[in-house]
Amino acid sequence: LRREAKTMAIPKGYVKYAAIVDLTTSDIQRIPLEKFFRDYDINPRLWIGGDGFITKILWKDIPRAIDPLSPENEIVLASGPWTGTAAPQAGRSMMGCIGPESEGFSSGSLGWFFPAALKYAGYEILIVRGKAEKPVYIFIDDEEITIRDASAIWGKETGETVKAIRTELKERYDSEIRVLSISVAGENLIKYAPPCGDGTSCPGRSGAGGVMGSKNLKAIAARGTGEI
Repeated sequence: LRREAKTMAIPKGYVKYAAIVDLTTSDIQRIPLEKFFRDYDINPRLWIGGDGFITKILWKDIPRAIDPLSPENEIVLASGPWTGTAAPQAGRSMMGCIGPESEGFSSGSLGWFFPAALKYAGYEILIVRGKAEKPVYIFIDDEEITIRDASAIWGKETGETVKAIRTELKERYDSEIRVLSISVAGENLIKYAPPCGDGTSCPGRSGAGGVMGSKNLKAIAARGTGEI
């Protein structure tokens, strides 16, 4: 028992929570990271972060073949213990799902400032499930998470979407809010479409833009003021 407790201890570099957002039911869960690791049998010293976490999550949650563009698919964002620190190349995160092209595990890496903002908000992992009835975006404002109407920005390019969301949310200084969004390719379910962080960095090869479009999820916005 002592050995098991030791292996499940949270190493330095990880923040407080994992979050699960169900767009079908609008249910939002904020789960202490230690409990989340227990639920998914994740030893953070073995799986470390990024693709390791995403692999464990999708393996448990999706045990059989599914249509990647169905509500059964999940989008998973996961960082690692260096993300948001001063370590070299530490501004990155992984985004994974069941890929529309391969119909198997698919992931891509994104950078710029969205991964750090998500982590400064207190979230190591974000899982998005289900499908919204109409276009929406998710806003993570430190520990608070809300689902907001995106009808007015559906059809916009990523750069336009970033500006529109920052204006709507009344950011307090330029680029305070970071936005991961899809463009018209994702909205039209192009199988290889990626989302784009602040109109700059895309997790290519993941096909997650098409999966976001299938969920009527235009964007994920994050404002984080915490620390690691």
